[in-house]
Amino acid sequence: MKINPAEILIKDYTYELPGEKIAQFPLKERDSSKLLIYNKGKITQDTFRNIEDIIPHNSLLIFNDTKVINARLKFQNPAGKEIEIFTLEPAENTELVTALAQKGSVEWICLVGKLKAWKSGKLVSTKNVNGTECRLEAELLSKRADAFLIKLSWQPKHLTFAEILEIFGQIPLPPYMKR
Repeated sequence: MKINPAEILIKDYTYELPGEKIAQFPLKERDSSKLLIYNKGKITQDTFRNIEDIIPHNSLLIFNDTKVINARLKFQNPAGKEIEIFTLEPAENTELVTALAQKGSVEWICLVGKLKAWKSGKLVSTKNVNGTECRLEAELLSKRADAFLIKLSWQPKHLTFAEILEIFGQIPLPPYMKR
């Protein structure tokens, strides 16, 4: 069945999903996770541990071992209002591994939540890590079509951007995740 994209309606994909049906944390035994199966028009449910009995023997499995980085940074303006910076990608066409290894400062394309609270200047966040004061500054450089160019700089400068994200960042979770 082919679907014409012009005929797709959001209401056709809107449904009620009770909050208790949404897993807030992964199971301790990951292979006990539920698996929704669609086969020849029939929908059934099983657990992931039975996957080899479910998929055809000549199937190709591709394993995704990616990791979500702590891309959500939270700051407070001088009045105490929270501003959120969601790092999307390096400003330059830099490989992610290289961008995360940079030290001292980076420029990234970001989304900004509660932008109106960011009147001017730099946003600053500090944390004490094992007796060392860490400082992260965010400076809004320019507006892009659908995001912002943000310069992030930090002390101590020997830390990589990946380490800074581990210290200051949070995993971006969808709003229905109540952790």
